[in-house]
Amino acid sequence: SYVMESEFGIRMPKPLLQDFSLKVQQLADSKQKELEPRDLYELFEREYLVDVGPIVLERYYPRPDEKDPNHIFAEAHLRINGVSMVLKGQGNGPISAFAQALRPGLDFEFAIDEFEELSLNKGADARALAYVSVKGGGAVGHGVGLATNIDQAGVRATVVAINALSRA
Repeated sequence: SYVMESEFGIRMPKPLLQDFSLKVQQLADSKQKELEPRDLYELFEREYLVDVGPIVLERYYPRPDEKDPNHIFAEAHLRINGVSMVLKGQGNGPISAFAQALRPGLDFEFAIDEFEELSLNKGADARALAYVSVKGGGAVGHGVGLATNIDQAGVRATVVAINALSRA
């Protein structure tokens, strides 16, 4: 945790840190040596940032309701198992609207369990990091998204987490 924060500016919420710690230990045991900061970042990237799985996010458009800006309409352009589709949903925020849009396109159930967001730096060009964990079928998937827009970071994290869940 200290290395990821001091070297790369990435603070991990507790559930992600617990999962990451297990993966770090497994990697250290398999390499039989102390890991360098670069090794930790590559592991983090491979496990939580790289989007590998049946869902590929192409574009996401969250739009607030004209009468109630707390109510969000989602339009998600995705490929699921290689099939391009546009899914729509709504919710009380961009992540819940995206999740509601995505559910009919999947053959398994999931629920957003945790969602956290933070800024990695300051200023108008700040990058946002979003963390999402999803639960389904007795398993948990974790995902992280990085973007200059927190909504897009959150949706990316959700896709990574659901893809991880689909592999569990």
